Amino acid sequence: MNWLETAFDFFIYGFLFYSILLILVYGWIGYYAKGAIKSYIQKNSFTDYSLIATSPNAPTFSLIAPAYNEGATIVENVRSLLSLYYNQLEIIIVNDGSKDDSLQRLIEAYDLIKIDYFVEGNIETKPINAIYKSTNPVFKKLIIVDKVNGGKSDALNVGINIATNDYIVCIDVDCILEQDAILKLAKPFMDEAKAKVIACGGVIRLANNCTIVDGKIVDVNLPKTRLGRAQALEYIRAFLLGRMAWSRANGLMLISGAFGAFDREIVLQCGGYDHDTVGEDMELVVRMRRYMHEQKLAYKVVNIPVPLCWTEVPESKEILTKQRNRWMRGTIETLWKHRILFFNPKYGKLGMMSYPYWFFFEFLGPIIEYIGWIIFVVLFFLGLINWHIFFPLMAFVLLYGILYSIYAILIDLMTYNVYHKKGDIPKLFFTAFIEPFTFHPFVVMAGVKGVKDFFLKNNSWGEMTRQGFGGNQAKELSIWQKLKLGFINLVQQTTFISLVYLLLFGLSSILEFYLYQENLTTTSNQTLFFDLFVHNIVFALDSIFVVSFIYFLLQFYSISWAKKWIVFAYSFLIISNILLIKYFQTTLNLLGSDLFSYTFEELKLIIGASGVVNVTNILLSIAVIAILTTIFIFGYRLKINQKILQLPLIILSFLSFIIPINLYLKSTQNDEFSSNLISSKSSYFFSNSIEQYAEDKLSEIDFLNSNSSSNNEDNRHYFDKTNYPFLYQDENKNFFADQFNLTTEKPNVVFIVIEGLGRAFSNEGAYLGSFTPYIDQLSKKGLYWENGLSTTGRTYGVLPGLTGSLPFGENGFMEQKNLPQHFNLYNLLKSNGYKTGYFYGGDADFDFMSKYLNYSGVETIIDENDYESNYAKIPSNNGFSWGFDDHSVFKKYLATQKENNQPYFNVLMTLATHSPFLINNVEKYNKQFETLIKSRNYDATTLTTVKKYKQQLVTFLSVDEAVKNFFEAYQKRSDFNQTIFVITGDHRMPEVPMETKIDRFHVPIIVYSPLLKSPKKMSNVVTHFDVAPTFVTYFRDSYKMRGFRKLMQHYKLLT
Repeated sequence: MNWLETAFDFFIYGFLFYSILLILVYGWIGYYAKGAIKSYIQKNSFTDYSLIATSPNAPTFSLIAPAYNEGATIVENVRSLLSLYYNQLEIIIVNDGSKDDSLQRLIEAYDLIKIDYFVEGNIETKPINAIYKSTNPVFKKLIIVDKVNGGKSDALNVGINIATNDYIVCIDVDCILEQDAILKLAKPFMDEAKAKVIACGGVIRLANNCTIVDGKIVDVNLPKTRLGRAQALEYIRAFLLGRMAWSRANGLMLISGAFGAFDREIVLQCGGYDHDTVGEDMELVVRMRRYMHEQKLAYKVVNIPVPLCWTEVPESKEILTKQRNRWMRGTIETLWKHRILFFNPKYGKLGMMSYPYWFFFEFLGPIIEYIGWIIFVVLFFLGLINWHIFFPLMAFVLLYGILYSIYAILIDLMTYNVYHKKGDIPKLFFTAFIEPFTFHPFVVMAGVKGVKDFFLKNNSWGEMTRQGFGGNQAKELSIWQKLKLGFINLVQQTTFISLVYLLLFGLSSILEFYLYQENLTTTSNQTLFFDLFVHNIVFALDSIFVVSFIYFLLQFYSISWAKKWIVFAYSFLIISNILLIKYFQTTLNLLGSDLFSYTFEELKLIIGASGVVNVTNILLSIAVIAILTTIFIFGYRLKINQKILQLPLIILSFLSFIIPINLYLKSTQNDEFSSNLISSKSSYFFSNSIEQYAEDKLSEIDFLNSNSSSNNEDNRHYFDKTNYPFLYQDENKNFFADQFNLTTEKPNVVFIVIEGLGRAFSNEGAYLGSFTPYIDQLSKKGLYWENGLSTTGRTYGVLPGLTGSLPFGENGFMEQKNLPQHFNLYNLLKSNGYKTGYFYGGDADFDFMSKYLNYSGVETIIDENDYESNYAKIPSNNGFSWGFDDHSVFKKYLATQKENNQPYFNVLMTLATHSPFLINNVEKYNKQFETLIKSRNYDATTLTTVKKYKQQLVTFLSVDEAVKNFFEAYQKRSDFNQTIFVITGDHRMPEVPMETKIDRFHVPIIVYSPLLKSPKKMSNVVTHFDVAPTFVTYFRDSYKMRGFRKLMQHYKLLT
């Protein structure tokens, strides 16, 4: 996994370098901005602006405000502009082909009539329909232009052409200016000395939630919503710190389109605003600066820290997303168009400082952060995150961002703060703390979407619906009207994407059936495929109803979140279905609630061992996720208007959900594999998981409500069933007393648990033939139960079941956070003088085995961390190995367990007969396999199956030889004749197809010992739960050991 480690190093050190650079840049911005604000205050403290207002030498301004569908606010906004305190000012409102009643409202409010007007400028624009002026002399400054729609840039260019004054002030019509805004803006142009001021901007504040009367702010309030307050904080940072720092350094590349003043002559020389960009404000400033550099003229672009303009910001995520999307696209367009500036010393600070800053931090910042989180998720699932480095680094970056915001708030407090009400500043501080976790990720995603839309050539200006400063609200709909509209929106918006999902799920049935072809031995493939297809379609319809219902509810909170939900849900369901199909193809078992019984670390171990984590699969997975997400995003955008297609899908999904169709789809297949094959893998997983959760909760209720006087027949004698419901008189008979020769010394006990050893391929009657010849011989020399059953279908249940007959608990006995007090063979035998041990080739922490062993007081625990270099590991799969092979486990045991007079109880568990079925010396065992099958009279079908699963079956030949070598070595030890061996499987290997459900649990149980009086084969059904009680009874009655006597008074176990 060296490439993954390299990727991790690149990611973490790249992130570290970028973070340090970002911190240094923003540290400089904070420091430099403070100096710029301090300098401005000192220079302007004694300025008499009334002199500027009356001076004949004061600059003349033409204020230009483009408007598109601004009917909700346009009258109030124009009224605000007319109240500006400046003599030499004309106000030009450009109606850019609005579709609403904006123009009509202006005509009625300001007594407008059409006039003839000479247009001075020569910038090419869309045609002008009409120019209006007011018949009321009070509004003589006002000019209204109605033109064909051409976008914001075109509207501004029309205003520039019509303007007659030296300077133009470009604003958004929804903005409200302070009455002295033009006065404050005029001063920098009057201060020109060596360098000409070609553009000037001011601080913009938020009008949301403010009280506005006659176009004036009369009461300032913070926005009510978290989204609004986050933007209030953002504007403070941007204008007081960012703009002021770059203004002082004369590196400012942006004057806000909401409010900015420009030298009209330079604007005309540069050709006005660019029609081909949505970032017209930034692009014009950069082009003007380029022009001044290329003309070798001294110039400045400045920003003043005084709040001059108030604007309404979006307080819905949908509109804010469009705005930030547009900003990002405008940034990219400007950077691309003026790419010659990049680190070009010819353009001074513009090329060496400003442009690189915008490229690396404003453009690449969101992309790097987005990609960083994707890489983080990948590395997280691969287990390659160094948390000791990651957490402090992440905490430092977050803390720095929070402190930077707090610093901006404090600077604002010391200068031109407008938020004076009690609670305003604490709210801003709180916003600073939560913004990195709420607003910032949202803005990053909007920026990333802007990058995507840029490359998809989606360059619209976009519409922004205004609430209006007057607080006009739409008539409140009744709950039934809202529900009706919500249902109509659900049907119209989701039908096509749901049909796409249904189609993809149907197509997955074809993929699924194709993957299973190598496992099929039946000739009724058409029937199998039809059954599989029907089960999958039924699940798809069920899931459409559930997803659509959640969408229906979610849309009332946020249409954007509802959209994200349906795209995510359908993508997730398709991807999870593919993974479940792949799981079934690999294991031939349905995956259900047992998935949740594993910890995250255990899942990583299992996935690593499977070998699926490789470059090809990772890239393929990313491609599949990207393709599916793209399909569903476009599927959501497309609509089907025909009701004949809309309603049937909703009705079908509803009927499928409420009618238990699966009850009528009972499998007609005779074997377990075919029955599982035709099941919907997703349906089984989700239904089994839900059922398991419900059963767990119901079982708790049933137990608490159970009546001790139940009619269920139970002949056991309970001491106190109310207080001790599990405590009863042990009446087991001493079965082993007749089987073993009694000795004066306590016998040793060794359990050998072989991974995946099922009766299907071991001993006489194995329907695939036996691949354990030596173990078969031991069964003939010992006590052999041919109908033994494991009490678990997975390894996690065998240790507590075999050694303690312990119940499963919710997800496995060992999975419990705190193990309940209990006895098992380990602690009982230890209390009677036995040495205890556990020997395993893998990780003993897996399935919480080490927790169980430590609770039981096991003295010797050998796992993969305890093997020396001379022991062989299981061959790795893509750099991952389960641990040490079975031969090594047995050798390590013989080297560790000393021959002495103290009795011992040990458990050995093998490992190599587990997926991915890799063993050492595989060629040797392959030859044995070929020789073995040639010696048998398999029918054609069985022979095909055996050859198909050669890799799995060969592993049993390896472990069988390991057992043989183990016993041959043991026979030479002095303690052999005093030892009882139990050999069994933890469960049957699931990767080879099973004939019946019980096949998963059908394992041999063999008791072998030189102490046996005679061998015996038994056909009665026994389980792993019978093993521990049988030994307990034997030791209690035959060896009179402590702790095994019948329970006495006070119901206490004697130890």
